[in-house]
This record gives sequence, C-alpha cells and structure tokens, in this order.
Amino acid sequence: MAAPGKPKSLLDGIALKPLTQENLLYHYAPLAGAASYTTLSGRVLRSSSETFFHHPPHPLLTGYRRRFGELRDTPPVSLSNPNMLRRLFPTKDITNTLLLTSIAGTALYIYKRPHLEKVPNQLRITYSVYGAGMLCLSSILVWSILRYYLPDNAVIQTATGVATSVGLLILGKDYLDLLEKK
Repeated sequence: MAAPGKPKSLLDGIALKPLTQENLLYHYAPLAGAASYTTLSGRVLRSSSETFFHHPPHPLLTGYRRRFGELRDTPPVSLSNPNMLRRLFPTKDITNTLLLTSIAGTALYIYKRPHLEKVPNQLRITYSVYGAGMLCLSSILVWSILRYYLPDNAVIQTATGVATSVGLLILGKDYLDLLEKK
C-alpha cells in the first residue's frame, strides 16, 4: 500500500487474496479482465486487416450448395456429429474471448466501486456493462486507427499496445477515484 501523502500506484491493488466468492468476482476477475484487455491490444495491433476483419463463412450458413450436380462449401452440421464443435468454430481466433473477458472483468470492477453503492442493482449492472463496453470497444477503434499509422514492426506495435492499454486503464481508474472523492 502507498504511504499517506504518496500517490497510489496501479500495482497497489494487485495482491494475492484468499479464494472467496467475493475475491474471485471483484478482485481476480477484474485482474483477468485487465490482462485480457492488454492482450487484446496486441491482438488488434498485430493482426492484419485481412485476418482481423474477414472471417470465413460459418458452416451452418453456407450448407450444401449444388451447382451442376457438384457439392460446394461445407455440409450443414448435424447434431449427431461428434466433431460439431470443431465445425462450428473452425478458427482458433481468441479475439472475441479476450474482448468478452475484458468487458466482464471491467464491468465487475466498476460494479463494486463505492460511487455506485446507492444505485439500484439493475441500473448498477447497466452502468457497469455500459462503461466496460465503451472502454473496450472504443479502445479497439483507437488501436485500429493506430495500426494504420504504425510501421509493420512487431516490437513497436506490441509496445504501443501495452502502453496504450495500461495508460487507458490507469486513466479509467483515476477517473473512478475522482468520482468517489466528490
């Protein structure tokens, strides 16, 4: 912890806590969300526009297409097929998982903040998810714009991603701290 009179650092809140439901939801899940958010920045900045924005058609949507008697695309997935999961999710892209983990962790962090304690639970959830979603989705927009201007260098792109994600997390934390001082 920071001494009185010294500013708190981002690392002050990172500590091992006992595994309780409260700590899992409001300490470890936000830490996982922050880690996913930082990883997401690297994923967005390091991916080419072809792989990030273009996904092959979903097997369920393409189905059988017959043209002059030949089968085209992939057959529809039947529920009795043991390889259904592999066909439903043919790519091993983790971008959506990182995004959802980032939103969930950030939403849980915002939800537990003292400035929302007196807000009704339904609105508290709404504000938390909205704030988390806006942070993550607007960050993806910023990183996509940055990717256009950055050179094709893995070190520069990774450093930019980590720096911007940590900077935005610190800015968001400072803003919430400011709200609670008033």
